[in-house]
Order: sequence, then structure tokens, then C-alpha cells
Amino acid sequence: MPEPFDLDMLSLPEDSEIHRLLVRCEGIEALRFLDGDNLMVEGEDSRETYIVLRGSFVVEQGGDGENVGSGTPLAIRSVTEEDPLFIGEMAYLGDSIRTATVRSSGAVFALCLHPEHVDTIIEEFPFFTRVLSRQLTRRVRESGELIKSYQEKFDMDTVQVHKQAGDEIASAGDAADCLYQLIDGTLTKDSPEGTETITSGKYPLDMINAAEFFARTPYPGSIRAKTKALLVAIDKSSRMAIIRNYPQLASHYLKK
Repeated sequence: MPEPFDLDMLSLPEDSEIHRLLVRCEGIEALRFLDGDNLMVEGEDSRETYIVLRGSFVVEQGGDGENVGSGTPLAIRSVTEEDPLFIGEMAYLGDSIRTATVRSSGAVFALCLHPEHVDTIIEEFPFFTRVLSRQLTRRVRESGELIKSYQEKFDMDTVQVHKQAGDEIASAGDAADCLYQLIDGTLTKDSPEGTETITSGKYPLDMINAAEFFARTPYPGSIRAKTKALLVAIDKSSRMAIIRNYPQLASHYLKK
């Protein structure tokens, strides 16, 4: 469950827009979500909008909303105070239920806005803003319905993998039957050239074993968690869906 926090924890500049927003709008809640907490749940009827100020979160779809990692990961986002992010605004603009679950990965610091707060934010030209927003919402919904008709071609068999420091993810000589994406944490990967440290951004799309997976070759060395780590494992049965979802990644490694 989220808990209130003092904005002084974030060391925001005194002239920050966030401070001015809080002065202008009473009732905005500053909330800290702990690792694994849901900011919103797919299917729920809620019109709160969040401004995420700091932290990382996973967007999932198709799960039950209660079991962590039960849905298909759609996106992973990291946010800083310099570049905050709105989430949940589509439910406000379109007056609809949540279309995805948003779950914190580590601590997330956010402001919880009620509809009247969003009204204040967009009040300079509220009528035209809402007209445009609802048009955009309708277009997004129509596009989503079209994409959904092709969803089976892009669905991937995924599971979240939690590892503690020292746990093995893949052993030398094993077949690369899963494609692993690093979400959080630090890993080590052995090779004939030595041992490398893997953090976010080290590999394209953070797919740590794409070379072995697409080449269908055994691991030359072991992959282990150096710290507590969170990964998404995509089964080899989803190979064609992986290629459809990540064509540039597949093309890069299949050419080798």
C-alpha cells in the first residue's frame, strides 16, 4: 500500500512547478509506492491521475491485477524529477476503466491527482482541450481495437524471474531456450574473454542473451545475478512473436 511522503525527500528546487502546483491545488496527495505496489489495476473504475516524479514502473496487460507479474509486460519506464510523467490520464480524458496495470519496480514517488486537479492544469482552454483530448482518446481506442485483432501474432509467453545475488540464470553449455530481458539489477556474464558486468543499457533493449537465443547456440559461460535482479523470460515457443515485436533486434542478430 502507498504511504505519504514529504516532498523535501526529493530535494526539489524552490521554484519547481511541483511546488507551485501543490500551492494552487489543495488535496493533491504525495505518495510513495514500495516495490511491487500497484499504482493502478487493469479493469478498475478509477479516475485518479498520477504524476510520477521519481522511480521505475512496469506496465502490464492481461493479468488478474493481484498476482505480481501475471500479465504481459508492455513497457518499463524510469522517471526523474527533471522529466516527470503522467499515468492514468486516459481514464480521466476518456471516462473509461483502466486498460493496464501499472506496478512499481523499486520505490516510486508520485502525486495523486483527482479530476478537479487535472481540470486546473488544463483550464486555460478547457473546452478545446477536452474536445481534442476526447478525439485523441477515440482514435487511440480505435487503433487499439485494430491492433487487438492482430494480438495473437504478437503475444509472447513471458514470465517474470526474480533472482537473488549469486543465483544462476543460465549455465555454461545450456541451450538458450529463453530470451531474457533485464528489468532491474546487475548481472555477470562469463565468456572465453572473461567476465563482464551487465546493467541496464548494456545490450540492445536490455536483452542479455539475444546472440545465443537467435543463433540457437549454447551459452559459452554462465550468467548470474550480482545483485537482486528482476528479469522477463520469453520462451522459445514465442520465437516468431519475438521477431515480430523486435524486428530490428532479430535482424541484427540473425544476420550474424
